Amino acid sequence: NVLATGSADSTVCLWDVAQEAPKATLTATDQVLGVDWNLDGSQLAILTKDKQLAVVDSRSGVAAATVDANPGPKAQRVTWAKRRNLLLSCGFSKTQARQIMLWDPRNMGTPLTVHHVDQQSTMMMTHLDEDTSTYWMSGKGDGTIRIFDIS
Repeated sequence: NVLATGSADSTVCLWDVAQEAPKATLTATDQVLGVDWNLDGSQLAILTKDKQLAVVDSRSGVAAATVDANPGPKAQRVTWAKRRNLLLSCGFSKTQARQIMLWDPRNMGTPLTVHHVDQQSTMMMTHLDEDTSTYWMSGKGDGTIRIFDIS
């Protein structure tokens, strides 16, 4: 059992849960805002404060791809849609619109789609239901829950 944690010191630590000890430390480009595993645990998606989204080999620590994610200045989230092998980044555009970007981790040149959600100022809290391929989003204090079908 392995756990990945991201921290403000620009590192991602991989922990052996059974032994309660770190097994490896990966260095990120900036403060880590989000980390998520792919389905088989061979890769990690790492999203950093400098707006970089990286797909990293979890064993070697080598980045397979790094791209600019949501360009806005506020916090971001990353979710790996494991069964569909897609990445979702949730953050802000340059005009402060909340947005989600859908990425193919095998070809990170450009996002598959960019969806501008609204002009609210709070960060979105997200949840992906793998069984229904449904991406749930809501902002703190919002009266609305947005639901997207990832297909």
